[in-house]
Amino acid sequence: MGIQKCERCTHRFSWSKIYKSNTYLYKPIKCSQCGTEHRVLYTSRIVASIMVVLPIYLLGFFLASQWEISTGYTILSMVSIGIISTLILPYVMKYQAIN
Repeated sequence: MGIQKCERCTHRFSWSKIYKSNTYLYKPIKCSQCGTEHRVLYTSRIVASIMVVLPIYLLGFFLASQWEISTGYTILSMVSIGIISTLILPYVMKYQAIN
């Protein structure tokens, strides 16, 4: 786990570059040093989906009904967990050089 590096020149991608790639439907990342394009691996897309959806589902639908939390707090908790999950994604996503 950690920010990925370019496969060709080992330049570390920035957190913001990976975050923007995830935000724009997994847009390929271009290395700022050597220009190599990297695409997100399919398995990383699945892991990202699970990391975002599963905690929201578990909290919102299972735990909230067991703990009898009000709807407002449930929605606020679901949004907060969704935001935190997406902020962690750049450390989990794996990219592969296209060339």
